[in-house]
Amino acid sequence: DGRPVEGFAYDLAGSPCEAAAQQGFFACPEGVQGLFPLDKDLVRFGIQGYAGVAIRDYQGRVRGILCLLSRRRLDLPPQAENGMALLAAIVAGEMERRDLEARK
Repeated sequence: DGRPVEGFAYDLAGSPCEAAAQQGFFACPEGVQGLFPLDKDLVRFGIQGYAGVAIRDYQGRVRGILCLLSRRRLDLPPQAENGMALLAAIVAGEMERRDLEARK
């Protein structure tokens, strides 16, 4: 709804984000709650569609997940994975830059 959710923490175990972390990219245009029945946050927020890509550092370690969540079917264009991977690479680069600055 465009409103921030304060103090939100998310356990990756048994979630679509865990699948994205393991596979690099994971998408489920609809019915994601049925694939991940133990993910109570999908139910809490009424999420039906999901797409996520791993944000990896230069050594290939997962630093986070960039994801799209939808309360209805998520219609993705064919190039969605490439676009999300590009955004994740930009985010990863910025995270690396901030880490380097923090070490100075």
